[in-house]
Amino acid sequence: MGAHYLSSMLLSLLVLSAAAVSIFAVDVELINKICEHEQDFNFCSQTLIGDPGTAAADFDGLMLITISLTLEKIQDNANNIVFLRHITDSVVKERLVSCQENYVNAHFWLQRAYDSGVAKSYYDIFYLLREGWFEASVCENGFKFEPVRTSPLTASYDLLLKHVELTYAVIQHIIGPSSKLQEMDLFKPLPAELNR
Repeated sequence: MGAHYLSSMLLSLLVLSAAAVSIFAVDVELINKICEHEQDFNFCSQTLIGDPGTAAADFDGLMLITISLTLEKIQDNANNIVFLRHITDSVVKERLVSCQENYVNAHFWLQRAYDSGVAKSYYDIFYLLREGWFEASVCENGFKFEPVRTSPLTASYDLLLKHVELTYAVIQHIIGPSSKLQEMDLFKPLPAELNR
């Protein structure tokens, strides 16, 4: 009788867990809704659907997934900088050294964004995302100053930017249309009350 009771109890827990996931988990329809206003719908939906954690994630979990993916992209870009140090152009080398620091700082800000995500502090995440993106953009824009050079990181920077925008799209979906964040552009100056 004890084994039957235990297996019955486990089955009940399994059914309840499956029901909770189906009620709270993000499905393809909701992912499409999140991605419908993104510049690159396919990137958005494929990134979210393709992550193994999405199937069991609620919106906050999805936000943490997108921040994690952005952190991975920052690390990939930092690794690319180390790999590119063999370039012989001294100007590009010098700028890559600066970029390394920018990406260390970007990683710092995105790690804080992840921590704020765990705490569900959406305004902080928004601010920290902007700071991380800003660091990466300083690197990319550094190649536009005299003497102008072509950045060897442009393609990876553009991909990073898509990840930042994806996280922002998920946050916008979480906070809803009545929030002040809905009216803000991720890449424009913050209003004074959110600017630190």
